[in-house]
Amino acid sequence: MTTWCDKLASTPTIGFLMDTHFAPAEAILGSMAPLLDTWHKTEQWNLPSKPEFQVSALEAFKVDLQHDDGFLYSVDQNRLSVQFQHRMKYRHTSGGLPVAELISKAMVYSDLLQQASDKITEFALLLPKERQRSLMRIGIVSTTFVSLDDVPPGIRRFIDYVSKPWAGEVQSYQFQITSTLEENEQVRDRCLHTITRSDDNEQLLTIMLDYQRYLAKKVPLERNAIQRAVSSCREAALAYFEELAVGDRFDEQLIDAN
Repeated sequence: MTTWCDKLASTPTIGFLMDTHFAPAEAILGSMAPLLDTWHKTEQWNLPSKPEFQVSALEAFKVDLQHDDGFLYSVDQNRLSVQFQHRMKYRHTSGGLPVAELISKAMVYSDLLQQASDKITEFALLLPKERQRSLMRIGIVSTTFVSLDDVPPGIRRFIDYVSKPWAGEVQSYQFQITSTLEENEQVRDRCLHTITRSDDNEQLLTIMLDYQRYLAKKVPLERNAIQRAVSSCREAALAYFEELAVGDRFDEQLIDAN
């Protein structure tokens, strides 16, 4: 199934909130060694291989790792996240100007989100385990840069609805709405919606949707348990993102009827 996030080249972030454990940054890096050992370019003639990552932040209890494939890994005492950002490099040309090249893979949002889900699971399983840790919240984010003419109909309807008091003559804005979507004995789902438009006409509209699932029962950091929880949350998030794109939620007649 193709989603509007796929069509508009949205990029994903997936994050975990865990119970707190203050592992030193050196211990975190040490636990990541099995993963880091696979992040290198194979060289010919038995030459030393080149790492495909950089340590972009190293604090007392926090580590950020940036892989050349575009995925940014971040961990601290209670948070773990994997975010995708397109990466570029400049290549010099003979007698000409440098040329920018995309070194991250061009993939649609749903595929990138699946990869991020797999990567954060592997990342979580490698965390220092001086004691058993648990997962308490999962967040799935969609970030989209788009022109106003290309936004999904539902998002456009929402913008028009909020802009109505000014007859639509709104040049810049930042809307941020947090709403509870579902609450039962197992989970509490909510979403943070942020839509930003700069007064600079050359800047694109930014749509950020942060779907958060709070878990009533803690999930242990075990492969099968993590995969089940992440898969369920991912399906719910994608379904809600599509619902926003269609836009029935912002139909004024339905709003008045409710």
